[in-house]
Amino acid sequence: MTVSVVGDGGKTGMRVSRNLQKSAHTVFYSESSPAGQERVRAEGRGITSAEDAPKNADVVILAVPETVLGIVSEGVLPQLKAGAILLTLARHG
Repeated sequence: MTVSVVGDGGKTGMRVSRNLQKSAHTVFYSESSPAGQERVRAEGRGITSAEDAPKNADVVILAVPETVLGIVSEGVLPQLKAGAILLTLARHG
């Protein structure tokens, strides 16, 4: 299974990604903020652009603040392959 985590550098994204990193799944990690990207790289994960991360994923996890959930969703939805699952883990603030 292929999983994409959008918003990997925040608290929620980091927790989810740490567990996924230990799995046998193919995982793509996406983070837009420079500080978040630094945290992701410090965990030994590479960064995939938000445009590319969801394209071939079976599951896309949006771990983004609720204030940008609509905007991020609008960018991700058109890229999902047929049958993909979109999971939102929006966080406050």
